[in-house]
Amino acid sequence: MKRNSLIISLVGGGIALLCCFLPWIKIDISSLNLDTVISPPKESFTISGFHIATGNENMPYAFFVAVVLILGCLQMLKTPWKARKLVLACSVIGFLFVLFTLFTFRQEFSEGTPLAEKILEYATSKVDLEQLVSLQFGGFGAAIGFIVALIGAWSLPKSDPSMEISE
Repeated sequence: MKRNSLIISLVGGGIALLCCFLPWIKIDISSLNLDTVISPPKESFTISGFHIATGNENMPYAFFVAVVLILGCLQMLKTPWKARKLVLACSVIGFLFVLFTLFTFRQEFSEGTPLAEKILEYATSKVDLEQLVSLQFGGFGAAIGFIVALIGAWSLPKSDPSMEISE
């Protein structure tokens, strides 16, 4: 079971890595009455976590943490107890980066920000910015992937199991 725990962490890291490329946020402007300045208007579009991170001039931290998590698990398949600290650290840090990325991007749609002002500039009627933005599966999936990796790492032994039995 202890060796399977590392495989569970590996699967969690794989889920997180895959979800970095799935849509995290959907922006739906179909409810806006836009001026004819935007022609033809795109009704909605989605943004992946990787695009959010690179578009905000930040590094895609969650992506890199997922890669380190996977590489660490693959390298230590023979000795899973050595991967415990690395996987625990990567899964917690990755989960926090996902939450941070989602919350900071969501805050960019509050009133008074440059992005919100640009949207309100083209709208011809009163707009509730909160209804334009919705969170998608990719962000939740990445967070779930890091949680699965954390669960797998939590059940890894703290030291070499063969040394504990011989004592």
